[in-house]
Amino acid sequence: MKQIFKAELSGIPTIVETIEGILLKNKTEKQTRIKTVLAVEESATRLIEHSTPGAMLSLSVRRVLDDVTITMSAPGEKTDFTFEASDFDMDPDMVGPETESLIRNIVLKSFSGDIQYKHKAGANIVRLKTARSPRAFLYQTLSAIAAAVVFGMLLNLLCPEQTNAWIAANILGTVQTLFMNGLKMVVAPVVFLSITASITQFSDLRDVGRIGAKVIFLYFVTSVIAVAIGIAYSLFFQPGDPALAAMVSVSADTTVSETVTPSVVDTIKGIVTPNFLKSFVENDMLQLIFLAVLSGVALNSLGEKGDPVKRMFDALYEFFMKITDLFIRAVPIMVFCSVCSTLMTAGLMSIRSVLSIFFLSLFGFFTMGVVYCLFVAVIGRLNPLTMLRKYSSTMLQVFSLSSSNASISLNMEACDKKLGISPKLYTLSIPLGATLNMDGLCINLSVMALSLAHIFGVQMNLSQLVQVALTIIIISMGMPGIPGTVLIGLTMLLSQINVPVEAISLIMGIYAILDMFETASNCLGDVSATVVVARTEGMLDEKVFRKK
Repeated sequence: MKQIFKAELSGIPTIVETIEGILLKNKTEKQTRIKTVLAVEESATRLIEHSTPGAMLSLSVRRVLDDVTITMSAPGEKTDFTFEASDFDMDPDMVGPETESLIRNIVLKSFSGDIQYKHKAGANIVRLKTARSPRAFLYQTLSAIAAAVVFGMLLNLLCPEQTNAWIAANILGTVQTLFMNGLKMVVAPVVFLSITASITQFSDLRDVGRIGAKVIFLYFVTSVIAVAIGIAYSLFFQPGDPALAAMVSVSADTTVSETVTPSVVDTIKGIVTPNFLKSFVENDMLQLIFLAVLSGVALNSLGEKGDPVKRMFDALYEFFMKITDLFIRAVPIMVFCSVCSTLMTAGLMSIRSVLSIFFLSLFGFFTMGVVYCLFVAVIGRLNPLTMLRKYSSTMLQVFSLSSSNASISLNMEACDKKLGISPKLYTLSIPLGATLNMDGLCINLSVMALSLAHIFGVQMNLSQLVQVALTIIIISMGMPGIPGTVLIGLTMLLSQINVPVEAISLIMGIYAILDMFETASNCLGDVSATVVVARTEGMLDEKVFRKK
């Protein structure tokens, strides 16, 4: 569909109404529709303001599968189309002047990533891509699992063992290898850039004030508890059958060590690399984390002089995340190949073993939920069941989104209308939580990494477990709150503990489902911490909180 409008500000309501009608016709979900309409309104305004006199604005909408792409263009000179915090309305009296800029930067980062701009043939062109339903990826993955189970069991029953082994190794295994190589390719730059960007985002932590510091401290404490729960459960229950290791096709350049025993002194010495690029080439994760933290601190210390480098890092981050997104879109195919291959060669034994990892992660999420309730009851002196009852409907919504960033508006609405929390608090704590507080990710990474280490016979002493715990906490605070984060983090962890990255293929079948539970756990942690701080700071309307 293509339409032409006069490039006049008075015509923006008509453009917005047109887009909203198209999105409704395509059955785009409400939250996605609202976000897209806001982006269209801001983009159209920018195009018109920088268009030549008497120009026309072209609007086209194209649907491919579950994606809707909106393209707008208008003749005009090339302009800086970078969105700044000042472009978005925000009431300083509501959030407080000391945190206004910080909140804008956090929300804007997740918002502006959907907008692409270019100048071509004398015209400014803006392209926005949005999914009709955030659950489309989930449905595709679940369909892939169902098809793989049927197909894999049929081949297991009907075909000779040698035939199944050949199909698994040469056809399905080839797809798995391509996918795993893709993850290996992007993990180092994504980890480095995401952690660096996370640090530069908080250029001056004094801006968050005393209440913000309390929120951040509470998020850190719950992250430590989440990692401890994941590691403790993994060591105690030791899920995963070591026989599954034979089902994984390991690349020739990968070696598996039965024991990881570098001394603490050697580990500390190895953190600082003598060669900046060598850390990327060898995927040395401890060195990459150190370099990312060092780079973030250094950029912040440069002040305005560091802005060009920050913009370059932001652009590189978006570039590598786009590459990562292309691989993540192929997850349903990878899931089909992984589940089918495992069933063809290992049968039902593999399902039982993988399900043990799945249910242990769920047990970890449940335990973390109990921890949140204890925080609300003991520190906040409130009934946690009331909070759960009033937040449950929102939690079901964020469960289906599989993205902490996409859940920001939903969690803010729940804090405001259902829990009676002051906007001055939740407009800070919820965006911060989507960036810093990933307790579900901490549990997922702990359980999956140690379970796969058990399958491959890799043992770790106390010092290595502490290193893993610290790495997981830093990953959780630096990784974006979007679907697929756990795959990048797990690739990083497996490289660190000397487990073949190809082992990820064993848990691909449960990845998408656990991702939803992980998001729900993350968001429940954000809201619980917000409730606790609101209660201790007198920023909670208890009548609204207790209202049935």
